[in-house]
Amino acid sequence: MPIGLQETRIDNIRQTTWGYIRKHYLMQAVGLSVLFIIGIPLFPLAFFVIALGIMLYFYVRRKVRSEFIKQIGISMGFTYSSTAPPVGVGGKLFSLGHNPKLTDVLSGQYRSIPLRLLTYSYICGEGRNACNYAFSVLEVTFQSSMPEILLFSKINIAKMPPDIFSISKPLKLEGDFNNYFYLFVTKGYEMETLELLTPDVMTNLIDIDKTSKSSLEFFGDKMYIYITKPINSKSDIQNIFSLADFFIDLFKHNASEIHVNPSPVQH
Repeated sequence: MPIGLQETRIDNIRQTTWGYIRKHYLMQAVGLSVLFIIGIPLFPLAFFVIALGIMLYFYVRRKVRSEFIKQIGISMGFTYSSTAPPVGVGGKLFSLGHNPKLTDVLSGQYRSIPLRLLTYSYICGEGRNACNYAFSVLEVTFQSSMPEILLFSKINIAKMPPDIFSISKPLKLEGDFNNYFYLFVTKGYEMETLELLTPDVMTNLIDIDKTSKSSLEFFGDKMYIYITKPINSKSDIQNIFSLADFFIDLFKHNASEIHVNPSPVQH
């Protein structure tokens, strides 16, 4: 942990990162700038200086983000863990790629419901074709199972893993819903999905999609909310929990009303 970071109150990750670098690495930054100017005629030296500066920034930013999440957890009465084993999570997105990691994990009770906020990352492809994907994930645990479905917002299509369509063929519903979401349904859960996604629910999902740009998945008794926008400030955290309130209110009643067979089809 960088010196003094634990004593710093963090409200904005980006601002705190630059402030910390200016305070603790000012002389190094000046030295790097001089080396860069000297190294302009010598491209390898200039490239090395730029790479070193970028590495410093992302190192500090990563530590600031972890401390920020930890402070948020303490303020909410949640427990914090820097990492967690990728077990106990299920769903279609969690089955993609390789090298899965759960980091900056907050665990606790929210509205008397077990909830975790975490960062999930994985890699698709190999070698030069490898790409890293990362999401902020809210995991909500209901008291009963839901149909296995993934609603992926088309607003986030640029951040959609290329192999997501290997999961299954998207299911199309009536109306404008297909213009906003890709709907993936595990075979055998089609009827329960129609019971869950009533016209009123679909209208509410379309409305929230215009502002939240998030995706949603149900697997067993878990609801996963995927947020692709990076967390940078307390207002981002507030928006995430407002989103949790919306989805909990929208689906909590349905979760208790819909009867789901444990495993209609082995997959």
